[in-house]
Amino acid sequence: MGGLFQAPRGSLPATVRADRADDGDAFSALTASNGDTARGRYIGSEWVPSGGAKTVLAMLADARPADVRSDAAPPLPPPSLPSYGSALTPLQIAQTKKTSAKQPTPEEIAVKEAKRTAQQTELRKQLEDDLKNPNVQAFLSVVAEAEGATYNSLPGDRHYRRKTFSDYSTFPSRGAKSTPSGRYQIRERTYDGLRSQLGLNDFSPHTQDLMAAQLLRNRHAMDHLLSGNLDAVLPLVAPEWAALPQSAIKGSYWEQPYLPYNKVRLLFEDLRTTDRP
Repeated sequence: MGGLFQAPRGSLPATVRADRADDGDAFSALTASNGDTARGRYIGSEWVPSGGAKTVLAMLADARPADVRSDAAPPLPPPSLPSYGSALTPLQIAQTKKTSAKQPTPEEIAVKEAKRTAQQTELRKQLEDDLKNPNVQAFLSVVAEAEGATYNSLPGDRHYRRKTFSDYSTFPSRGAKSTPSGRYQIRERTYDGLRSQLGLNDFSPHTQDLMAAQLLRNRHAMDHLLSGNLDAVLPLVAPEWAALPQSAIKGSYWEQPYLPYNKVRLLFEDLRTTDRP
């Protein structure tokens, strides 16, 4: 059967004559008003050109305007364009999935928060036990000695030029260009991570001790320290405290001034047998 294919809105004003066999899967021909002919076949309602033939849209672009015959069959629908999947970008798809995800109920949020609080309480209890160990007490004093810091030290605090704080209710140097503070020179970013991990919001001396002990655990050094194995501890914690040597033959991990290994060893051995100052 035959009919006219009308160009989609926005294209050139042209028509294409379609000669279609009764069999929907048979080869047919599309003839533009300028005489160009393309062969192909209908698959369902979509006309697919044979290899090398012009596409319908290309024929429309080349065709001259043609008079619409009064006896012509109704125009065929535009050929279907190939589908290449979703028009959304991967980022948009991810955002859609995130938005459509099930939102937790208040009860679920409360249960999750209670579980997190219980975990934080158990972790602090473990750290309290760690801090009772003479080896841990001695090593934390070694860190303070190497860093030249006290519980109220601000960045740049030195024996000859004191810079201290007095408000222990929060981290003291938040937003500053340089942030290492307190006895263990904890940085703002490190403090925020430990605060979330332990459920602590102040910067009291005891909180600083707990955080330093947790840093030892985060660095997988606590078990070595509890057994008194200083040589196993140093290379693990040297990236945390620049003023400590990595070993008897390696200096600071950050190539900064550091307390020599022999002094670290002597101080550790001396302090582990006495009460921490």
